[in-house]
Amino acid sequence: SLPINGRSLDSLALLAPGMIPARAKDTRSLNGLTQEISGNGARGTEYRLDGTDIQHPVLKSTPGGVSGLLLGMDSVQEFEILNDAYPAYMGGSGGATVNVITRRGTRNFHGSAFWFYRDSVLDARNFFDRDPENPTLRSDPPEFSRHQFGGSVGGPLPGKENTFFFTYESLRERLGLTLFNTVPTVAARSGNLPTGAVTVSDDVVPILNLYPLPNGRDFGDGSAEYIFQQQQPTDDQHFNARTDFRLGPSDSLFVRYTFHDSEQLAPFEVSIAGFDSDLASRNQYLTIEETHLFSSRLLHTAQFSYNRGAYTGVSVASTSELEAAPKLIPGRPNMGRINIRGLTAFGTDTADVDFPFGQFQFSDTFQFASGSHDLRWGFDWRHYRSNGSYNFFFDG
Repeated sequence: SLPINGRSLDSLALLAPGMIPARAKDTRSLNGLTQEISGNGARGTEYRLDGTDIQHPVLKSTPGGVSGLLLGMDSVQEFEILNDAYPAYMGGSGGATVNVITRRGTRNFHGSAFWFYRDSVLDARNFFDRDPENPTLRSDPPEFSRHQFGGSVGGPLPGKENTFFFTYESLRERLGLTLFNTVPTVAARSGNLPTGAVTVSDDVVPILNLYPLPNGRDFGDGSAEYIFQQQQPTDDQHFNARTDFRLGPSDSLFVRYTFHDSEQLAPFEVSIAGFDSDLASRNQYLTIEETHLFSSRLLHTAQFSYNRGAYTGVSVASTSELEAAPKLIPGRPNMGRINIRGLTAFGTDTADVDFPFGQFQFSDTFQFASGSHDLRWGFDWRHYRSNGSYNFFFDG
């Protein structure tokens, strides 16, 4: 029932003592909010769903979509944070272990629905929001709208104690951004610099013409400010399905499948207007767990999981003029990037990313309780598999 902006599960981890965000959410991030605890590194926090590892095996990043959100709030029964001196069977990280337990259904039908809406009409003006037509004036907040909607339903299945629980959540966000670039002045484009006149090569003119004309402050060194507003669209959808079965007096089984799809078109913040990053991620988590009670003191648990994910980021040019710009490396799909000291970088990102992965995990444990003593033994086997090459396409 806590009011959480964005309804992201990883925000709950910040309630633990010593847990802090390692950095702000990056518009080009391929994961959720990066966190650290007790001075450990940002990759030192392990995330588990029903006891199974759901992190990227190589990046070790917080699970989540390119929106920076880890959705599925309504599917959570327990949220547990173990730090420092946690038991060995929960080990696997140098910092904290965050374990999320999903909710199971009941023998009665229950359901819920929600819709949250945010709009720029209720937002306060930011000091840095400027009117692109007249940058000396502060503008109203850029257009912003966020729709988050979904629901849950649970109830009985055929059988005495069999149940199901299903949740769905969707995010539709259109975030307006006010961005600032440093571009050449009109005089500098023709070779008239404060330090003297220079000859502009005919080969450079097509590149200079792609820079937007300044509409803000003149810095007096041949560069000036260009202010513009841009929409950053984000679409997320998440669903979680769990079924629980009573196989006998001493045996129970649950199966849970989680799906999270996320897309975002984000401006490349270290490049001039018009060069964006098309980001996408898809995470799928499957878990099957069987428990057998040998006696009131001995419990056996066998668990299998398969996680599959893909994170991609592709540089795109948003106008036909930028798309037709000469390529630094002939044959490459993108122009590449030009860095000039004192100016905002020009061009697309230097690398498109593609991070596919698959992970199998199987664990078998016994738990024996005797009085005030608790003994556990077993094993945890994990197999990581990359379903493709980790491509870094450099465009120059």
